[in-house]
Amino acid sequence: MASVVIFGTGKIAQVAHACLSDEHDVVGFTVDRAYLDPSPPTPLPVVAFDDVVERFPPAEVRMFVAMGYHDLNAVRAARLAQAAALGYGFVSWVSPRASIGKGVEIGANCLVMPQASVQPFARLEDGVFVWDNAVIGHHAHIGAHCWITAGAVVASSVGLGAECFLGANAVIVNEVTVGRRCLIGAGALVSAAAADNGVYVAPGTERLRLDSDRFLKISKMR
Repeated sequence: MASVVIFGTGKIAQVAHACLSDEHDVVGFTVDRAYLDPSPPTPLPVVAFDDVVERFPPAEVRMFVAMGYHDLNAVRAARLAQAAALGYGFVSWVSPRASIGKGVEIGANCLVMPQASVQPFARLEDGVFVWDNAVIGHHAHIGAHCWITAGAVVASSVGLGAECFLGANAVIVNEVTVGRRCLIGAGALVSAAAADNGVYVAPGTERLRLDSDRFLKISKMR
């Protein structure tokens, strides 16, 4: 069991704390000084990042950077690099209820949630977050600091560049290469190679003219 300090105090940090505390001793949190809250949402100590080495020495404590996909994951990537420069090692968390195939490689500071499926010989670089019911196909390569939202599918032998975001139920088909910092929205389908910085957004479902009460009467769902 490692002692761990978590970067962040927001919702993602709270999720990380709930997950990591099953396997590690979470000893505190750290944030940029500008975001120190006099009433933090945790009983554990919260220290400014520029004081973290003194309070939680890298020789004794490892870190988990628990930030969202701000600036297409670049902020989380930067904090991970800064913590590494201070000498911190990192932990990853893989749910025991995730399906992890033979030969899978998972880097540092990764999070793999319950019911996620990572098929044999897939590779996740550092800082990849994979949410519930997402599928990473066999021999897929997920670049550093990607965010794979619930229900997304990265099919077999896909190459996904660093710092990409996949929305809920997005799909990348077999053997497609996707460049760095692409945003693939909820329900989008990518079936051909995508260059860096691409944006793929599926059209939203239009609202019916009927209101919900009238629809229920007509459809007999009531």
